[in-house]
Amino acid sequence: MHNSDQENQDQRKTTAMDDSTVTIEYLRVRLLSERSVSKTARQRADELAKRVAELEEQLKIVSHQRKKAERATGRGSCHFGEPRDG
Repeated sequence: MHNSDQENQDQRKTTAMDDSTVTIEYLRVRLLSERSVSKTARQRADELAKRVAELEEQLKIVSHQRKKAERATGRGSCHFGEPRDG
């Protein structure tokens, strides 16, 4: 009887250790997966930030060219479609 109780305890300990091992392995895999997702998201955010900076620079250039063209014609953007005096 005593031997049977000992075997049951040993089996429960082994099962508990197996459960712990599975849990640890699951958490390890999940952590690696989350790191991968985080890295990908960070790379995408960096790419988008770079693209925003490029578009802002293009906007600045186009705005400058537009103002220069408006000055060259002697009219501002608020005068489009209005007759000029003179």
